[in-house]
Order: sequence, then structure tokens, then C-alpha cells
Amino acid sequence: MLLSTRSPPQPLATALAIDATAASAADEPPPAGDAATAMDAGDDPHAGVPGAPPLGGTAGAATLSVAEGLALDRFEALALLGAARTPLAGAKVTLSRLGEPELTQPTDTQGRAFFRLPRATSASKDAAPATFTLQVMHDGHSYRSATLTPAQVGGKRATFVVYDRTTSRESLELAPGTHVLAQVSEGRLSCTHILVLVNRGPRLVDLGAGGLVVPLPTGALRAALSEETERVARLDERAAAIVLRGPLPPGQLVLQASYELPYDGATLEFRQHLPLGSARSLLALAEAPGVELSGPNLEMREVRRHQGVAMQLFSLSPVARGKQLELTLRNLPHRAEWPRQLVLGLTVLIALWATAGIIQGRRHAARRAAQRETLLNALAALERRQASGAIDASAYAAERAALIAQARLVWDTALPTTG
Repeated sequence: MLLSTRSPPQPLATALAIDATAASAADEPPPAGDAATAMDAGDDPHAGVPGAPPLGGTAGAATLSVAEGLALDRFEALALLGAARTPLAGAKVTLSRLGEPELTQPTDTQGRAFFRLPRATSASKDAAPATFTLQVMHDGHSYRSATLTPAQVGGKRATFVVYDRTTSRESLELAPGTHVLAQVSEGRLSCTHILVLVNRGPRLVDLGAGGLVVPLPTGALRAALSEETERVARLDERAAAIVLRGPLPPGQLVLQASYELPYDGATLEFRQHLPLGSARSLLALAEAPGVELSGPNLEMREVRRHQGVAMQLFSLSPVARGKQLELTLRNLPHRAEWPRQLVLGLTVLIALWATAGIIQGRRHAARRAAQRETLLNALAALERRQASGAIDASAYAAERAALIAQARLVWDTALPTTG
């Protein structure tokens, strides 16, 4: 399946007035000669995914336009090669219809092949229309239209732009417009990642059976792809990566993934391996005024407001092919460490007490256990009151000091005597 290079909108970049427009893979000049007059100015040879329903003037890999002087019972298939739109002679054009023999014609020196409209097999007024598909073969790759009807193509031209093929990925890169929108919550960073993939070369890139693997950041969990992205790629959850399927024509393709990055404490390391490298990109952090970002890829920070929401915008420097994007987020919201440390400390004290109690005897241990339990419960209750704001700082400090003094006496007298 030939991947579409039609790009979905980029709402974050638009809303924040960020220059997120990816450069075109190639400045494509208008076709010359007969081909120029044959194509409408609005034709987009990359629009649509083969096999998808027609959208506007596109039908899969074909673009439909009126063919001047062509009878309504005939239609034309036009094959053009590459960005220059050179008419392609000798290309194999096949008309396929369910239950009927295929009709195949080569294109002439102007890249054209002409067909008569298929007719319904039944003369009944209620007979289904004679639907069919067109396919153009070039350099081992098939360019296929969506399902067509005589009413769609009668007297019209179906234009296919085809490309020479390569397996080299040197022309592929992540272009400007790539950005991450992140939202901080306790224990996780929720991200929406927009990746603008560009084929800057003149050839169709064959991605092979394994496809193109684009890793997500290390540690990404609960990843999902947008509906548009799922049409051309799949998610490898085990490897935390987007796997792009199908050949990639010149132009740009926008991918969108969402995921979460969990963290423990106040710091998160953001690491993403980029096999294709990346041009300058952007990280937008919503409603996190105290969070700081650092790293070798950080270039600039600014703050903007969008619909009442404060956004920190971080401009990120280009990343070389095969290297990784490295960022560190600090001062992230997190649960306080002291309750866990207190529990661990009390656990150690209780363990020490148990050892001493066994040495001194069970009766002595039972008596001291009751005293210690009382003190530990009092300390825990005091900490809960302080955490809820039920006691002021000075009263908390005085009461805690008194309990600690009692605890020292209890634990000191618990130690066995020697000599």
C-alpha cells in the first residue's frame, strides 16, 4: 500500500502560532507539454490512500479530472513519472472487474491509455453499476485506484503519479513541525507526540517487510496511535515503537502517538532514540510552572498562554541520525518521601526491639512492647495531624520533641545490661 502524504492539521502549532510547517520534500514544478494541460491546478497526486473511498477529486492513488474532447463512454488513464511529471511511456495499466477478465494496455508516448466504460452484466434497470479498479505498475510497485463507477470516470482522466523505487532511507528524516505536548500529573507525564516524517528525495522509498521502526521514548507505557496513523502504521507495544508500513513517496507524512512516562520522585529522564535524526523540534509543557527542563538538546524556553492555560515552550536542537534526544525534567509533583521513610525507620526500630526483647525474656519484652506501641501510635497520630493541618508548627514541634524524648528513654532502658 502506498502511504498517503496528505498531512492532518497540527492544532497545537496553529493555536500557539508556532512555525511548525514541515518543508516540502521537493519543489514540484508544474508538468509540461500535453500533461500540463491535462491536469487541473488543484490535482494532488499524493492525496488519498489506495483502496480508500474517493475524497474530492482523488480516488486512491488516482486523481480524477475532466478530459477535454473525450467521449462520455470512454476514459483515460495517464501515468506521470516523479516530481517533474514526465509522461511515462510503456507503463502497464490494468482495469480489474470482479468476475470479469482483466483488461491491460500499455501507455503511449504521452503516458496515456484509453478504455471504454465497463457495462453492467445485466440489462435490468436495477442492476448494480459496473464497478472496477485501475492499477498502474512501475518499477515493481502497484499504484491502485479506489473502486470506481462509470458515472465517476466517464469522459474523465485518471492521473497516476509514479516514482522510481529505492531501498535507501537517506532521504527520510523527522522535519520541523515535530513536537510533544506534555501534561504533568502525580507520578506520570502524559504526552501527545506529533512526528512529521519527510521523504526529501525524488524516489519512492521501499521500507521492506520489517517497515520503518520509530521508537517512542524509553519507558513509554499505555501507548496508542491516532486513527489516521493506524491506517499506515502499527504500534509495537513490546518495543514501544511505531512501525510504518508500505512504500513512502516523496513528501511528508504526519504520525501521532500518545503515551505516558511514569516517574518516581521529582525527576524524569526523557530519552528517545532517533534512527532518522530530527530537525529542530518543540516540547510544550502545560500547567507546570515549577517544572524545570535541562539537557544538551535544550535551546530556548518561553511561556505563553492558550485559552487560559500557561504553556512552557521549549525549543529543542536538531538530533543527528542514530543519536538520541536527551532531556531531564526536574521539580515534578510527587508524593512526599517522609511517610515512607518514617515507616521504614519504625520498622527497623521494631526489629531491634524484637531482638532485644527475646534476649531479656518474654515478659520483659511484652511490657516494653506495650510502651513502644503506645509511643509509635502517638507519633503516627501526630504526623497525621500535622499533614492535615490540624496542628500548628510550634505545637507540632513541642509535642514531637516530648514523644521522641520518651521514646529514647523506653528504647534506652530496653537495652540489655552487661558486666
